[in-house]
Amino acid sequence: MSSEYVGFKRRPAVGLGCAYAIGILCGILYNVSFVIPVALAAALAVICVAMLAMAEKNSSLSRFINPLLFLIIICIGWATGSFEAEELRYGNKPWDTDKIEIIGIVCNDPEPAFESASGESVWAFNFKTEHVVVGCVPSRVRVFWHMASNVSKHKWKHYAPKYGDKLRIRGQIRRYKHGSPNFMAKTSKRADIDTGPGRSLFLSRDHGSAFVRGCLEGRRSAYRLLALGIEEHTQSVALIHALLLGYRSQMTSEIKNIFAETGVLHVFAISGLHVGIIAVLLTRLLRIFRVSRVYWVLFLCPCLLVYTVATGARASAVRACVMAIVYYLAPLVRRKADIPSAIAVAGILILTWAPLQITDVGFIFSFIVVIGIVALYPLFDRPLKRFWEPDPFLQWTGGGNSLHAVGDSVWIRLRRVTGRYVSSLAAMSIAAWLSSAPLTMYFFSRLSVAALIANIFVIPLAFMIVLTGCLTIVFGTCLSWMAVTFNHANLILVHAQIAIVSLASRIPFGSVAVQTPPIWIVCAWYMLLAVIAIRFYARGLSDITHKAC
Repeated sequence: MSSEYVGFKRRPAVGLGCAYAIGILCGILYNVSFVIPVALAAALAVICVAMLAMAEKNSSLSRFINPLLFLIIICIGWATGSFEAEELRYGNKPWDTDKIEIIGIVCNDPEPAFESASGESVWAFNFKTEHVVVGCVPSRVRVFWHMASNVSKHKWKHYAPKYGDKLRIRGQIRRYKHGSPNFMAKTSKRADIDTGPGRSLFLSRDHGSAFVRGCLEGRRSAYRLLALGIEEHTQSVALIHALLLGYRSQMTSEIKNIFAETGVLHVFAISGLHVGIIAVLLTRLLRIFRVSRVYWVLFLCPCLLVYTVATGARASAVRACVMAIVYYLAPLVRRKADIPSAIAVAGILILTWAPLQITDVGFIFSFIVVIGIVALYPLFDRPLKRFWEPDPFLQWTGGGNSLHAVGDSVWIRLRRVTGRYVSSLAAMSIAAWLSSAPLTMYFFSRLSVAALIANIFVIPLAFMIVLTGCLTIVFGTCLSWMAVTFNHANLILVHAQIAIVSLASRIPFGSVAVQTPPIWIVCAWYMLLAVIAIRFYARGLSDITHKAC
């Protein structure tokens, strides 16, 4: 059996991404005018150019060029972070008591948020501020629209704003408080506004993008199709809508609590899991039609963009979409697809567009967990798969998960394939848990061991639910009876998922509240994981070098 190369590779994008992120973080944390790092970057650039010119005569100077480039990128990131931080100097205003009046445009379809104590129906939507009449507001505004208790929810689409409507809103503004500590709360630029029909004025409609409007209309059509024939199963329908379309507000608090206690609530946040599932389904379809891998991105890019926009264009979905597009773009520009480089380029693009994303808990979680899975997955996957390898003294055939010994029966082959698949899921679950556990304890003061077991079953079921839902949308658009058929099949999968999560939630000490650890313990955890991963890959490189010699 041939060994694959597991050693270190040159990845300039990873170094650039790390330097840029460090610079932005320094610019946000330290109150320095952005002019200073810009001047420093310019000075270092002059020195770098001079060294490049002198390196032709003195080659020893070339060793200093890479560190200088690293420092220049840090200074550029520092200037970007400082510039963004200067916009937050007004952040000490007493937002909780401010009355405001603004004019702007509704940026997404309103969704039910919660029921107030007085029985009001409260709906939420994002709002783009065009003009401030009274008060002062951050750049990100989320409106909570309070409707009277005598207004039916079903009248909402005729009664309250839609995407693209231009409104004049009067209300109470409250500074949005993250659950994150210290500097992250200071860098929040989002605010919540409480208002309603009696305090707002409709001005005009159809101001949004026609593309976004079409995506949202497609989302509403998919919403109806996914409930066709199973309307009476409200809890299961709500779970399907949340998993495929991101409508999480319709899930009951009981279901949310069960999934949260077992650490698998992430399956309902449209993120890398969902974008990855859609990408896998599309690539399988492209392979069937024998489309060259080089041109996959031309089909994947528009489909992933439509799905991301249609599901609300949440930050986690946008991050995953950018990562996927960058990864599949590599063959088209004659580069080898590389996951670490794709992660780094996606991080650079996202932080250039929105530098304050680096202080967002979701941004930190998504990038740390993805990096952890990529780095740690092989450490657990290879040892676990050895249990399912054929006898080394027998003749082997096949490859990957289908590797088997010549003469094996069908049942033995099936057992080995299933064992390798479960081993891969277990390795991914362990890698994801080790990467996310310290962040979960730090930000949410909770440790969920049950997630190690639950993810092994929940993720494959989520994949099957998304697949069946896609079949419902594709075929149900033309034939309603096929939508009903696939929806009933999805009911079985959803019931199985709820049953497994409910069982996992009963594991003793499966999810416990812990004291928030100090930041140095979190850093030490990740440093230990980094040392283990480096030693693993270095040993793999030395083994291959030894065999080659």
